[in-house]
Amino acid sequence: MGEVDVTGPRIGWGVLGAAGIARRRFLPALEQARNGHLVALGSRSLDRAAALAPGGAVGSYEDVLADPAVDAVYIPLPNGLHAEWVRRALAAGKHVLCEKPLVLRAAEAEEIAIMAAAAGRVVMEGFMYRLHPQYEPAVWEPLVERIGRLRAAHVRRSFTQDHPGDYREDAALGGGAIWDIGCYCLDLVTRLCGAPVEVHATGDLRRGVEWTSAVQLRFPSGVLASAWWSFAGPLSQRLSLVGELGTLELDAPFRSDGPSGAWLDTGDGARWIEFPGDDCFRREIEHFGDVVLGAATPAVPLGDSARWLRVAEVVERQVRARADRPGEG
Repeated sequence: MGEVDVTGPRIGWGVLGAAGIARRRFLPALEQARNGHLVALGSRSLDRAAALAPGGAVGSYEDVLADPAVDAVYIPLPNGLHAEWVRRALAAGKHVLCEKPLVLRAAEAEEIAIMAAAAGRVVMEGFMYRLHPQYEPAVWEPLVERIGRLRAAHVRRSFTQDHPGDYREDAALGGGAIWDIGCYCLDLVTRLCGAPVEVHATGDLRRGVEWTSAVQLRFPSGVLASAWWSFAGPLSQRLSLVGELGTLELDAPFRSDGPSGAWLDTGDGARWIEFPGDDCFRREIEHFGDVVLGAATPAVPLGDSARWLRVAEVVERQVRARADRPGEG
């Protein structure tokens, strides 16, 4: 990697916990960010924190929030802990970038939006995929225009989850495929189509945790969409859009780095279009810093977070209800 341009204003970051995504993705990306630097990392294991953040290790999340040099915090904790620590970070006067899902209920997202506005602080959900170059308006909008008015959409994501004891399998910690990968599907389809007027979902549970879901949605525009996600499938993701004039299929709609591509077919044969790659975590960090500094608006507004969460609540309720019926689920 080349040298990082650090000539402009820089945000002081604090990290709550030493989760894998923080170790593997966020911290390396922060080292390359033009407008941010690490101030403190808190962990229950001070030795573990020191290995990741020499000179910035502290023994608790509270110590991170108490540091006046910390402008913003990154929260990569288990899903069920997000709401508590977002609130505590706001109360400490910090801006917050929280891994998806921001919270587990739409009402909590709405409450946090009120708190953030009152505190004059930025809170954003960490859907880093939105910062991939394939979704830049100059790239995305002409492609969508080529297929004409949208009529149908299908999105899917899956991988095989087989780690007993992992938080993804613990309902008390916000486990379940819907919160780990289904959230991407619902965020993307509602971003494209808005809030649905009908939601129909079915799926299955394992050890009390939602494992696979298939969802059908109808939108006010007349668009019909479907989404599927699973902890019992191959490592896979896809977005298919059908318009009045053609189709567009994204090979990797949720890519976090590297190049991606799409098949565009407007009646004269499918044509492969390649998009450049980049580190979406670094782009997310830089974008968030720009928002804090007043140079940008959030790529993931809190209203968007509340919107997909409303759908997720319906999906989870329907999946659980149907799975509890004999012969269903």
